[in-house]
Amino acid sequence: MFSHGIARRRCLIPADGFYELRAVPGQAEKQPLRYRLADGGLFAFAGLFTGFRDRMDEHATCLIVTTAANALVQPVSSRMPAILDAAAEGRWLDRRQRDAARALALVWPYPAELMAVDLVSRRVSSPLVDGPELLVPDLPS
Repeated sequence: MFSHGIARRRCLIPADGFYELRAVPGQAEKQPLRYRLADGGLFAFAGLFTGFRDRMDEHATCLIVTTAANALVQPVSSRMPAILDAAAEGRWLDRRQRDAARALALVWPYPAELMAVDLVSRRVSSPLVDGPELLVPDLPS
């Protein structure tokens, strides 16, 4: 379904973390978790885009490629965003590489031992709230 995009429309999506919601026994509301690199650094997700490279396209979209979850994410989800290591980023963007299978060979679960997970505020799920306070877990009520 995405073979054309994988062959010709690869991009990087910069990030410093991603969120998953974990079910908590006895609670209706799920607990958000933030997954990040253990060293706190920035990274890039493997992505695909629509639109045109040479001009702004108001209808352009992008998506994050997912892969199987690593051991850190697995207890919460069977999938995770495909984080590219620094060596793979250039190869992912190489416009000369049109073989979708070779591009997909760069997509694999990022090593769990290089990642960390943190509890964050439940308010992180609201599009109306933004700010660094969301990275602090809620106090028990």
